[in-house]
Amino acid sequence: MLLYDFHINQLVPDAHTKKPYREPDGRGLYIEVRPCGKKVWIYSYAVANKSRSMVLGEFPDMLVQDAREQVQKY
Repeated sequence: MLLYDFHINQLVPDAHTKKPYREPDGRGLYIEVRPCGKKVWIYSYAVANKSRSMVLGEFPDMLVQDAREQVQKY
């Protein structure tokens, strides 16, 4: 499912578990919603069969289109 900026604005921290959760955008790109309310773009990928992840930036400083462009560079 592709994410849109208006959808990301509506995401709120999970008050019950107080754990971060991720919403996928596709191709290894996620928005992680942290208990403090921060929304962070994360890119997950594999190198030599090992899973890695990279923080790309925070929403709204980095919008969904910017995050997708960053993923295309890798």
